[in-house]
Amino acid sequence: MLKLLVICGPSGSGKSTLEKNLIADYPSTFNKLPQVSTREMRTSERFGDPYVFINSTTFEFIKDRLIGRILNKNSLFKHQYGTLPDVNYKRINTLILSAEAIIDLKDQIKNKKSIFKPHDNSEIKLFIIGLDVGYDDLDLDAKSERPARDASFLDREKEVLLHCDHVFTNSNGKYVNSREIVELLKTTAIL
Repeated sequence: MLKLLVICGPSGSGKSTLEKNLIADYPSTFNKLPQVSTREMRTSERFGDPYVFINSTTFEFIKDRLIGRILNKNSLFKHQYGTLPDVNYKRINTLILSAEAIIDLKDQIKNKKSIFKPHDNSEIKLFIIGLDVGYDDLDLDAKSERPARDASFLDREKEVLLHCDHVFTNSNGKYVNSREIVELLKTTAIL
């Protein structure tokens, strides 16, 4: 069985931190899927963390082999994104996705695209966790790193929460932790 855990939410809601903590705290349970992007690397990033940065030509060449893609259909994103289906069938595979990418992933699963070879006939379990945060609860680093992402932008990004199986609200500097996620997943078919 292929298990996929999608983490989503607006900018600054703690998606990357949660994913890193799940991998660090439960390395035999979770597997981070590599993601690609055509955008420029920020100074706080390095190649492979959080993305493998590629150009548009390379993206066009590999896009049919990617899952959870953003293909510039959504006005929130100027660049293309996708996830390499380098899955581990013994672990829960994690990915951070936007609403557009979740729709793409669900469509790929529904249409049984054979991107998960060699186990493309396996049952696929998908669980989507949302992280919600108010603009006033964002830390100063999150606000200053990308000033164009103001309160109205954050509200548009929150539309992704409509796709979730469960939403956690992060507020007053308290963010969901990996133990809480594992406890939730024990109540589902994914863990």
